[in-house]
Amino acid sequence: MHNYKLNDEVYHPVDAAPFKVVGIRETEVEIEGDWSGGTHNVIQKDWVSPDVIKPYDNTKVVNYINGVPYKNGKRLN
Repeated sequence: MHNYKLNDEVYHPVDAAPFKVVGIRETEVEIEGDWSGGTHNVIQKDWVSPDVIKPYDNTKVVNYINGVPYKNGKRLN
């Protein structure tokens, strides 16, 4: 199990965007983020099991600028 700290960015399966760790209990982690999957842009918090989240890896994120994909600041095509 990962040892999460406050303000760590984590991945939760409901959205590709990162969630932020805002609370820690012995068996739960409180995360904050947009639980709507980006449709409502409402930031909410919830307690989750550490088993359903994982550290967020920004190097795997693909960003699109004017329809062109970029990864780590480099154009992909």
